[in-house]
Amino acid sequence: MKKFMILFSIFISYSVFAIPNGFDINIAKEAASQKVKEAPLTERALSDILRYAYDLEVVTVRGKLTKQIDENTYEFVSDNNKVTVELNDTRSWSHINKNQLILITGEVDKDGNNIKIDVQQAVALSR
Repeated sequence: MKKFMILFSIFISYSVFAIPNGFDINIAKEAASQKVKEAPLTERALSDILRYAYDLEVVTVRGKLTKQIDENTYEFVSDNNKVTVELNDTRSWSHINKNQLILITGEVDKDGNNIKIDVQQAVALSR
């Protein structure tokens, strides 16, 4: 019986610590089930992305959300260059603030000369 109780307490402890602190269990399960395309290893300059990126390319870039255009669309600024980004409305982006330095990873949506980045992931680099 003692062995069972020890194993049971280890199992319970492990399952509690398997989820990052501050996350709801259901949200963590949902996030784990969502597939995100593999991000490139290096970030690129926004000017480079605006000039050379191809449609559906996954890119990573550093910058700030400076203006909300509509419900899920924002202006993203990096090194005096601007691009429209769309944040998926099925995810929570509450960890990101206006004018906060962030690193985004997303898919380029290129339609002629218009470029938009569909953001799959955003990491806050400052508070």
